[in-house]
Amino acid sequence: MDADLLIAEIERAGGTLTLAAEKIRYKLPHDLALRWLPELQAHRDEVLALLRQRDADYHAHVEAALLATCSSHPSGLVPWLETDHPGLYDDLTRRLPDLIHALWTAHAPPEEFQRVVHDWLATHRRACDLYRERARGICDE
Repeated sequence: MDADLLIAEIERAGGTLTLAAEKIRYKLPHDLALRWLPELQAHRDEVLALLRQRDADYHAHVEAALLATCSSHPSGLVPWLETDHPGLYDDLTRRLPDLIHALWTAHAPPEEFQRVVHDWLATHRRACDLYRERARGICDE
């Protein structure tokens, strides 16, 4: 069995594999641990490389999203959202970031992780647009 398939099988069965100080940390269903531990040991280097790459991919998506929001984030947006659009505020500051964290921690499929990061970016753009429209309305009066 190759390392990709091993990781997929473990995660499909409810197990987890994570990196901690260049060591593989695992939680395996008890009934399958005896089968998978020798496989993990046999493919240690490949599993380590795949887990490192997966973490780097998650990090790159989040870093790009944060850089995009920092460049377009108007001053005063967050307090205004909290008061005027509490649902949007909750999506932007709690619900979507918590989901991103949960997906990263669970090593969700990259497509699912990317979709939620994209949703967070779209939510930020919508919040910025609403805030700027409000500012224009105040200036036009």
